[in-house]
Amino acid sequence: TALYETSSGSTASYALLSLPSGTITQLSLPAGVAVTGFTRPDGLNLVAVQQGPVHYKLERYNLQGTLQGILSMAGRRPSQPPWTDVCGSGCGALSSPDGDTAVWGIVGDEMQLVDNAGGLISRLHVPQSGSPPSCTPIRWWSSAVVLASCTAEAQPGATRLWLVPVDGSAPTPLTLASGSASGDGFYTGAWRAAGSVYVTATSSAQCPSAASGPGGLGILRLTAAGTAAAVTVPGSLGYHNGILGSDGRRLLVLAETGCPGSSSLMWFNPSSGRTTPLLTAPSGAAGVVAAVAYGS
Repeated sequence: TALYETSSGSTASYALLSLPSGTITQLSLPAGVAVTGFTRPDGLNLVAVQQGPVHYKLERYNLQGTLQGILSMAGRRPSQPPWTDVCGSGCGALSSPDGDTAVWGIVGDEMQLVDNAGGLISRLHVPQSGSPPSCTPIRWWSSAVVLASCTAEAQPGATRLWLVPVDGSAPTPLTLASGSASGDGFYTGAWRAAGSVYVTATSSAQCPSAASGPGGLGILRLTAAGTAAAVTVPGSLGYHNGILGSDGRRLLVLAETGCPGSSSLMWFNPSSGRTTPLLTAPSGAAGVVAAVAYGS
C-alpha cells in the first residue's frame, strides 16, 4: 500500500493506493493533520502531526483514518511557522524501526522520544542547536540513531546535520553548518555508500529554459574534514539531482536528464562513477517526478 498526498493551496488531502489492485481509498482526516508516514515495522497505521492554535499533537491513525491515540503534545509559540511550511509530509515525525517508539521534532523546539502507547520518554538534547533549541528528524540512520537537521547556533539561518542516539548518548555532528539566506547550500538528507557519506544540497541551478525560478539540487560527498565536494552523475545535466536511498554500495538517484525538466531514476555507483538506468524519461516527457525507496 502506498500513501499519496495531494495539495490545494495550504490544504492537503491523503489517499491510500493498493498496489496489487489499484484501488484508491480517500482518507477523511481532521483539518490541520499532516501525515508523515506509516508506522513501523508493518505499516498497519499512520503517524501524523496535528497543528492547532496553541499545540502540536503527535497522533496515530488507522488506515481507515480513525484516530487511535495521541502520543505526545508540544506547545506552539506564536513565532513558530506552520508545520507544513517548514516540513511538509514525510519528515519531522518517525515511527521507530521496531514500532515501539516514535521520534518527532518541531522547528523551534527539541526532538522528543515518545512511547507508541503514548507518553514522553525523553527529550533528545543536541548541543549548539539554537535558543530555543531546534531540531527535526529526517530519517533513521540506524535502528538506534536518528539523522536530524538542527539550527546552527553560530550562523543565523543555517542548519547542520546530526546523528542523534535515542538512548540519550551524546549526539555527533555529521556535517558542518550549511545553508544561506538565498536558500542555497542546505543539506536536505544524507546517505552512506561505498565507504563515504553523501548529501543532497539545495542550489540555484536550473535549466536555462525552465519556466520556474531556482530550485536545484546537487549531490556532494563529505570529506574526512567535514567539507563537501560536488559529485558528477553521468547522464545527468547537474541541475537537479537528488538521492532517494542507498543499498550500501550504490545510491538511488532521481536525476534531471533533459531540459526543461525531464528526470530519470537510476543507480549511481560512486566507486566506479557509473550509472545504471532504472526508469528513463522519454524524449519531451517529464519522466519520473517522484519516487520512494522502501524495505531493508
